[in-house]
Amino acid sequence: MSGSIWTAIVGTVLGCAYAVVLGLQILVWNPMAAAQGQSLAGVHAHLASAGEALNPAFPLVAAGIGIALSVLLLVFVITGAIRGAGVVIAYLGLLIMGLPAYWASSFGIGMSLADGYNVSGGDRAPGGLVLALVSAAALLGLVVLAGTRSVRRTLPRSAGGA
Repeated sequence: MSGSIWTAIVGTVLGCAYAVVLGLQILVWNPMAAAQGQSLAGVHAHLASAGEALNPAFPLVAAGIGIALSVLLLVFVITGAIRGAGVVIAYLGLLIMGLPAYWASSFGIGMSLADGYNVSGGDRAPGGLVLALVSAAALLGLVVLAGTRSVRRTLPRSAGGA
């Protein structure tokens, strides 16, 4: 197998892992951290009695889209539609866009937790920080990759090897 395919396999695993952490952070870890000492069923019951709900639709759709895009990129690499640096750029872009997807899909549940438990709607479990750090590292990687490719294109090439 070529290096691009191995890179795509690693990218697919990372993209799927990101999506799983996104779902767990929003639907399990953060609600349980907001309601320390309660089971997840207890959190759901408490929020239902307060007129709030933990609607899993948005986080599950966001995670599903992340997994689908990761696999789709792998198919594109296997078929040769994406090659070389394009593989790395595509997967880094996917990881970067995971953070806005996380924020958007966690907003409603965060507000329900804030209203139901009188806490801030922000992250209380560390999974959100992990997602942010992965997205930041991907952004840094993309900037470094773009910079090195730009420098290589602008440097004069020596003639004759001297």
